Amino acid sequence: MKLYNQFMMDQVVDIVCETMNVNTEDVFSSKRHRHIVDARRIAMNILIREESLSLTSVSKFMKKNHATGIHHSKVHDTLYATDKAYKSSYDLCMFKYKGGNHSTFSDVLDLTNSYKELEKQLEEKDKEIATLKYDILKLENKFRVNNFMLV
Repeated sequence: MKLYNQFMMDQVVDIVCETMNVNTEDVFSSKRHRHIVDARRIAMNILIREESLSLTSVSKFMKKNHATGIHHSKVHDTLYATDKAYKSSYDLCMFKYKGGNHSTFSDVLDLTNSYKELEKQLEEKDKEIATLKYDILKLENKFRVNNFMLV
């Protein structure tokens, strides 16, 4: 296995593990918890599809049989098409892999919360503007009643 490929594989696994909050050792283990298997599946698919590495070399790197790699690839296609949580996890990993700024799903949730807070602030400012416009209209009417000229 070439040194560059080894480095790239390590880098992809690190990105996926960081993004999905999974321990790197768990990805290489035989644990079958869903979040660990999903991280392993996502890492393998990124390496095969984005880096054009062979299924055999990626499977060896992940300490799995090549048949497991084939299975992960098929299951990935099915899950990506049907499971929204898996699709968002994969998309988030791909975003980070391709150089995106947000490294974890919690960062995206934080951005969503910030957006909602800004929307609330905008609504409050809109109400404040409406109140000020109403006050201006009342003052203009008082000026007109008292025959003051407005410029």
